[in-house]
Amino acid sequence: MFTRLIQAFQKFNWIVTLILSAGFLYLLLARPKPEAENQKSLPVESVKSTGKIAFVKLQLLNDSCLEIQEIVTKAKQEKSRIENQFNMLSNSYRLKLEAYQNSIKAGIESDANLKSKAEEIQAIEIQAQQVQKQMENLELDIRQKNDAFLSRVKTFVADWCKGRYDYVLTYSDDVPLLLYGNPAADISKAVINQLNSNYKNLK
Repeated sequence: MFTRLIQAFQKFNWIVTLILSAGFLYLLLARPKPEAENQKSLPVESVKSTGKIAFVKLQLLNDSCLEIQEIVTKAKQEKSRIENQFNMLSNSYRLKLEAYQNSIKAGIESDANLKSKAEEIQAIEIQAQQVQKQMENLELDIRQKNDAFLSRVKTFVADWCKGRYDYVLTYSDDVPLLLYGNPAADISKAVINQLNSNYKNLK
């Protein structure tokens, strides 16, 4: 049973590591959108066309946005705490299981002592399940915070760029859908500065 727990824990640990290392915002943009979100209609309100297009670099947003930095830092700390707790339980489980098996082979332990050792092993399994759940919850928490952040970014960009640009694209070196962008159209720093200013005002 503990082997399955280790495999499940490693799976969620890998997912969290990927989210925190490969690009917090990028992973959300890359994953399929829920069906309900795909069906949202465009805003009715419109402004006079400017004929201008701008873009935002995702990696710069990931690296420079204060809110993302804070979320990632706290998530890494929680991930490290959970990993340490699971590793301690795993080592304890291995030692107690070996001791239990050796006691059975020796045949000198009383039934009461064997039962007590078996109960200790079962208790560690239950604790490990709880720790695994903590890692699952951490992944969910990161995705929920990512969703909320992206929603705020979309709202801000829509308001801030109204009357300035007709379209604002996203760009990533990892997935270069935009093959060329005039540096004059790069509004990444302006967007980040305003997002950071807004975030500081909320704290």
